[in-house]
Amino acid sequence: MAERLRFDDQKYQRFGPNFTIEFGNWTGDRLGFFTWNDKEEKGQIDVDWFKYDYNGPKG
Repeated sequence: MAERLRFDDQKYQRFGPNFTIEFGNWTGDRLGFFTWNDKEEKGQIDVDWFKYDYNGPKG
């Protein structure tokens, strides 16, 4: 998995290393989206494309 971000109308910039989400012990990793904005009251996230494949244990 890899993350990308952009500010306003700039091109998307990749940040952070690739990583694998894995199941382990009693819980697995969890994936989430969030925004952080310390200059205004609210932030925004606009997701154009998202794909999640899961081939681990079933329940």
